[in-house]
Amino acid sequence: MVMKRRANIFTSMSLVVAATFFNSASVKADEPALFNPYLENHRPIESVETDWVARQNQQLQRIPSNPVGTGVLQTANGRKSLPPQPEQPNFDPTRNNDIDVRRIDTTRRDILRGQRPTGGETSALSVGLRGLVMNRDRAANQLLATATNGSTLSTRDAAQGAGGGFEISLTRHWKDQDLSDRITYWGLFSDGESASISDAAGLSSPLDYSTLSYAGYNTPMSNFGTGLVFMRLDRSFEYHNIEWNIISARTETEGLSVSWMAGARYFKVHEGLSLHMDTEDNNFTGSTNEVSYLLGTTNHLVGFQVGAEAAVMPIGEWKLGAAAKAGIYGNAIDKHTSLEGPAGYAFIDEDGNPNDGRRYNYNPYKGDVSMLGELDINMSMPIRESATVQIGYRAVFVSGLALASDQIPASFGSVTEAQAIDSGGSMILPGAFAGLTWKF
Repeated sequence: MVMKRRANIFTSMSLVVAATFFNSASVKADEPALFNPYLENHRPIESVETDWVARQNQQLQRIPSNPVGTGVLQTANGRKSLPPQPEQPNFDPTRNNDIDVRRIDTTRRDILRGQRPTGGETSALSVGLRGLVMNRDRAANQLLATATNGSTLSTRDAAQGAGGGFEISLTRHWKDQDLSDRITYWGLFSDGESASISDAAGLSSPLDYSTLSYAGYNTPMSNFGTGLVFMRLDRSFEYHNIEWNIISARTETEGLSVSWMAGARYFKVHEGLSLHMDTEDNNFTGSTNEVSYLLGTTNHLVGFQVGAEAAVMPIGEWKLGAAAKAGIYGNAIDKHTSLEGPAGYAFIDEDGNPNDGRRYNYNPYKGDVSMLGELDINMSMPIRESATVQIGYRAVFVSGLALASDQIPASFGSVTEAQAIDSGGSMILPGAFAGLTWKF
């Protein structure tokens, strides 16, 4: 009996200790469980309302959610709880478990940040490099000298031949935009053309040097118009083009893709013309019987242009393309002209002339309006994933130019004519190009 009583006492004490330990270790009311923060808060059994029902039998009603979609659920008895949440990897209840937007895909990141997915392409850069071979249509034909046998020398005898050059272009595709911009430079450089005429019996020239003297007073320049035995014509040509265009996305229509462009352009045309004359022989030795007429014009065209590009796929991987551009430009024209030799400049030698003694060395300037158009036809084919080869034909049309062959005065003794600038010239630059385009 004693042992049985002791056993009952020991059992009762154990239950008391266990109950005390359980009450001290149990979750306090309204304290969230650590193993899952999204579950409903724990409550002591004795505080549960009488209308409590099993969670799986509750009728859930959704309260309108926020833009991210983490709405609150309301149970049939009016209690609020959070809906099931997406699993988070490596959940740690002891730290802040905010979603790291840098580690999720772009579409999800845009949604979480309250942004609409743009769907644009990443930016890319294309670099093109081409070689150019172009020439110029024939310029004005002005007679310079005639030999006794009937042969002549004119400005066209030293017309520009084929000139070589290069082109480089950079095209940037704007990120998340249906636009591109392209900056292009191309230049043509000519080694120059020469032509000459000689006649021991004397050349005749239509150039009028009256009222001019050279190598001292009373030594008229007219000797170079009637007593020449040799004349050489040298001409040079140089062209530079810089342009920047914004290009729209291509519009596809029945196998034809078209894009529009607009931009700014700078075009430079420089021409040089020189006549070297000798009254004694065919060799220029630096004697006073030699003189040179030097003439140069430079046109600086600056303005805006519009255009379009089109492409089709005619044969296999070869793509046929065409581009056209046109614009109106302001033209700033510089001219330099002089008549000089080893003895210095020729000068006006006429008593009573207000310009008596003035040297023949002028640098006039003029502003005007020009028009420029360009047409390209090309064939292109990809040779690698990031490289394309291209060949084609180009023609550039320019009007409103001051060309060197149009500036030779009727009378060299007239200051007005010497300083005048004729900007009514025009030209066509046709030629071919070939090169590669790389996309990065």
